[in-house]
Amino acid sequence: MEKGDDQMSFRVLFEGVRFASIVGLGVMLVGCSGPGDADYAKLNLVDITGTVMVDGVPVEGVEVRFEDNPFQYSFGVTDSSGTYKMMLNNRKSGVTPGSKKVRFVPKSGGGGGGVSDAASAIPQEGDDGEARETAEGEVIEIAKDGAGSGKVPACYNSDPKISVEVSKTTKKFDFDLKSDCSTSAPK
Repeated sequence: MEKGDDQMSFRVLFEGVRFASIVGLGVMLVGCSGPGDADYAKLNLVDITGTVMVDGVPVEGVEVRFEDNPFQYSFGVTDSSGTYKMMLNNRKSGVTPGSKKVRFVPKSGGGGGGVSDAASAIPQEGDDGEARETAEGEVIEIAKDGAGSGKVPACYNSDPKISVEVSKTTKKFDFDLKSDCSTSAPK
């Protein structure tokens, strides 16, 4: 084998590796570019809105979840008037039809929302709220000024007893949660 043949073989091998690398990189880029536009029409999503109150007072900063199971759910976060709009994900609003368990989850960060605990629920001097004790002995704060403290009794998160049936004819679910954890259905 002559010296020129060795160089030719090396060049062919190099070109082959370079071509395979370029093709591989192209496949990776196409494969990693994301899911594209999902076909949401197949899900028959229903736009759902509503309000959340505790003992007649709107609550802010609470995540409302309509769950198929604890790991698959649509969600909405209450604003200062207790109003929420359900979202399938961060890009698309709506809920898939069917029976759902409803859970009320504290939102981390601002908004003042959350599940109450005894230490933070006891009003301090100058507070406009009142403390109430639930059937489970949990103390919660209820705002008197209509602003809503964002406190929801833990029973509505830890063991959801409220269920709804989502269909094309249902567009709104309002919840007036009772501090004694007795609410079992939307208003």
